[in-house]
Amino acid sequence: MGKECQNIYRKARDEAGFTREKVYALTSISDSSLKAYESGKTVPGDDVVLLLCEVYRADWLGLEHLVKHNPIIRRFAETPPAGRLCDNLVRFQKEKADVDHLMPALFGEACNGSLKALSRSELREMIGSAMALLASA
Repeated sequence: MGKECQNIYRKARDEAGFTREKVYALTSISDSSLKAYESGKTVPGDDVVLLLCEVYRADWLGLEHLVKHNPIIRRFAETPPAGRLCDNLVRFQKEKADVDHLMPALFGEACNGSLKALSRSELREMIGSAMALLASA
């Protein structure tokens, strides 16, 4: 199967170098469930995707999952019409400034190993700014 046509869940597992057996050992996700996700027969829930992101060390998988399966995220991830280019550039600069402002705190917490100590609102703000930045890129 070509990489460009490969299912995102299979691609993430392949890039991590894991067998389905290894994934089961690390996550308790059954072989049949993983096969269903990787064949496109079943869409994993967000909690499963978060677990796979963590195990595979593939944060991109979460974003790809949202873009593919969440109509709200998909709408904002689409390429905007050329007529709104100026508006989008201004929005991009605003979101980039928000992310730039938050990054020192995020890196500091991550380096201290205390990322879990951030409040939910701080994490939501960071994730929201990052998602908006990605959507406006």
